[in-house]
Amino acid sequence: MLITDVESIPAGFKQIILTMPAQAWNTLLQSLDAEERKAVESRIEKRELKPDKKAIGTELKRGSQIPGADLKFGDWRLVIA
Repeated sequence: MLITDVESIPAGFKQIILTMPAQAWNTLLQSLDAEERKAVESRIEKRELKPDKKAIGTELKRGSQIPGADLKFGDWRLVIA
């Protein structure tokens, strides 16, 4: 099989992959009514939450406390628990 024009393929035959802050995703879901939210969530095939280690590390080095994360002293590694 050869895809020659992705834009011409009907939406029913494509998947969209999004990367956005989890806070924005939660805001989006909260803007839907219960039925719409259930419909959207039922169609999710893969969901992956990735901590933003760079942002977390920056905040930890500033002295902020972030639940579930800590700096490992000695070799300056960020540990997500």
